[in-house]
Amino acid sequence: MRLWGNAKPHNGRTSSEYGQLRIWRERHRILSGAIKTVFLPCGPGWGKDRLSIWLALDVALKLAAKRAGSGLIPRVNVWVLAPTEALLNQVWAEYKEYTRPLRPGDAGELNSSGKRRLNLPGGIVLSFKQTTNYKSLASEGVDIMHVTEASEVSDEAWRRARQRLNRPGRLGLLIANGTPDRNPSRWYLQLWDRLEAGDPTMLAVNAPSWENPHLNHDQLIELERIRENELPELDFRATYGAERIPYMDGVFRNVPGVCTGVFDRAASKGRNVVAFCDLADSRDFCFLSVIAIDKPCTGHDRVTASKAPFPDEVYCDRWNRVGWEVSRERIVNGLDGMRGTLMVDVTGMNIGGDPLVRELDRILRPKGWRVSGLKFDNAKKERMVRNFAVLSEGNKIRLLEPRQPDSCPRHVADAAKVRYRELLEFIAKPGATVTRYEGSGEHDDGAVATIAAALMATEN
Repeated sequence: MRLWGNAKPHNGRTSSEYGQLRIWRERHRILSGAIKTVFLPCGPGWGKDRLSIWLALDVALKLAAKRAGSGLIPRVNVWVLAPTEALLNQVWAEYKEYTRPLRPGDAGELNSSGKRRLNLPGGIVLSFKQTTNYKSLASEGVDIMHVTEASEVSDEAWRRARQRLNRPGRLGLLIANGTPDRNPSRWYLQLWDRLEAGDPTMLAVNAPSWENPHLNHDQLIELERIRENELPELDFRATYGAERIPYMDGVFRNVPGVCTGVFDRAASKGRNVVAFCDLADSRDFCFLSVIAIDKPCTGHDRVTASKAPFPDEVYCDRWNRVGWEVSRERIVNGLDGMRGTLMVDVTGMNIGGDPLVRELDRILRPKGWRVSGLKFDNAKKERMVRNFAVLSEGNKIRLLEPRQPDSCPRHVADAAKVRYRELLEFIAKPGATVTRYEGSGEHDDGAVATIAAALMATEN
């Protein structure tokens, strides 16, 4: 098995065309049961649903001919699963269109309970189900299960559906496709694990949107526009490039949903805030996150009905390779016009953190600030991680978004952009005795400062 997404063309074919040809050549192993999973994590517009439908129908027809006289009822049982009503409608319409030559005068069934079914010659029955309806994912064994947009199918739905694949006398073939998104289900990531491990019972095609040879020039230009203007680089690579990005395994599952704030310096004046500064020596990065806690977060479309105050980031900054004097000025200037509590992480400093904290306290106390130092341990970091996970998944915090308007100072916009990526890539690493929380990228200073400030806001 190969991961085709970044493969070079073979004999003039794109990786997508080569992957389709490989599935065609492996049909005998699919029919024999040697291959139990066909996995198509591909970009939108690549044609993964058409390939899935073609494969499901091809295997079903050959299986029906092979089982003639077997007494199985239905002779071939096919389930088509979709996570939403809209996707179910789409795949239902596609199957009806593609099987029309096999069903002269038959438009398919839609009975009084809303169940959709197609009956094909040879005793083939195709049942269409929405995965949010758990009760429908029961009863009989299944020969072929086509799951469209598998990354959106919940883990509970898959737990119920997968039991239908392991039944005596049934083929038990899973055909799963789906564009990777920011928050894929865990079972979808487990398919990726099997793909990357080279599972011999899996056949996979992984290809980006732009490798569809049928895309025209305008469609390719549109992809480039989306990459430049609409999506952060990692999101584009995951969605359209069909890559498994580290943040798919990340701790925080709703980073894009809470990174929606627009910088407004004037509106932050006079605010009661908490601030955390990851203060490093000149070789590492420093990061300052300032979060307001004194009034409702206006302009947030997920504000709770109670309008209770919740954390609303108003400023952030990131810098390195400067002396203490420059760092001190960046902190003082960043906090100008606000009042509250500043906590400084001095864990990794080689130049003596306590005197610097005392100096900041001396400068900022007359301006309404209380300053203290903090040295991290894993227990403190775990508490911060759990708190931020609750805030972000409940949409109870707002951070500055990674794409700020041109009016935003460059250093604030750059800090927000880097921090967005760090939060996405923040992962848990289980150890023998403790679980370590850290960034999977080169740095995590922005993520750490932000989740620390969020905990200060919660416990203030």
